[in-house]
Amino acid sequence: MSAMDEHAEQILLTPAEALAAVTAWELQGTLVALALRRMETMGTFGTDGSVSMKAWLREHARMTDQGAGDLLATGRFLDNNAAFAEAAVTGQLSGGQVSLARRLGKPKHASSQRSNTNSCRRWPRSTSTTPLPPQFIGETRPTRCSTRASHPSNSPANSHSPAHSTNASTVT
Repeated sequence: MSAMDEHAEQILLTPAEALAAVTAWELQGTLVALALRRMETMGTFGTDGSVSMKAWLREHARMTDQGAGDLLATGRFLDNNAAFAEAAVTGQLSGGQVSLARRLGKPKHASSQRSNTNSCRRWPRSTSTTPLPPQFIGETRPTRCSTRASHPSNSPANSHSPAHSTNASTVT
C-alpha cells in the first residue's frame, strides 16, 4: 500500500470538504505563525545552539530560507497588529489577505506613501473579489503614487544633467 493510498480519504474531497480543509489549514497556519513568534520572542529556539528562529526552522523543519522568513514575518505582523490577528483567528481574513496587509505594512511601502502624499490617489474601493471587513477598509487599501513627478531630480531643470543622460560618452 502506497502513501497516497493511505491518505486517499484526505485527498478525495467534495467541494464542501475541500473548503472546510482550506479553512482549517489557514487557521492552523495563523496559529503556527503566532506560536513561532512566541518562541522567537522567548528565545526558546536557541536551546540547541541555533542562532536565529529562521535558522532553527531551516534545520529542524527543513524549510527554505524564504518559507521560514515568510512564516516568521506573518507571526511578527500578527503579534504587532492585534486586530488583524483576531480577524485571522476568527476567519474574517484569509491567509492571503493577511499576507497582503503584511506586505503593504512594510516600511518600504509606508515611507513611499508618506513622502508622496501630494501625488497619491486612493485605489477604487473594489480592488478585490473578496471584501475586507469594514474595520480594515481604510487601513489596508494601497495608494497609487507617482514618484517620478514628485522627485526633485525629475524636474525639467535637472533633465539634462549627466546623471540622467542616456549617452555614456557625455558623462564627465
